[in-house]
Amino acid sequence: MHSIGKLKNKVYKDNFKDLVTDEVIITDKQIEHIEERRKGFYENYVKYFNDIINYPDIIFKDNKNKNTLLVCKEIIQNNTKVCIVLRLVLSDDNPNFKNSIITAHRIDDKK
Repeated sequence: MHSIGKLKNKVYKDNFKDLVTDEVIITDKQIEHIEERRKGFYENYVKYFNDIINYPDIIFKDNKNKNTLLVCKEIIQNNTKVCIVLRLVLSDDNPNFKNSIITAHRIDDKK
């Protein structure tokens, strides 16, 4: 388990009143998942993950899972748009869980 940072953007607390924790992590399993699909992506973009989560350009709620968000931001230095799938821990979840990154990927302008 690797710490990514804390949820500082008030949009999370405003929209998820029962948010249990502000800590965000990523597991080794999810890092492996990202790297299997997009070689080198995690290593190149992990330094931006905290900024993406706290200063996103846009956030989409998942219609099927109330705890899951798609958090997207354009990384100016690389002229790349990155989206993170973020799983939030709410009051009906195991209180030992942390908010976690499920995956991350680039998107293009069409998406």
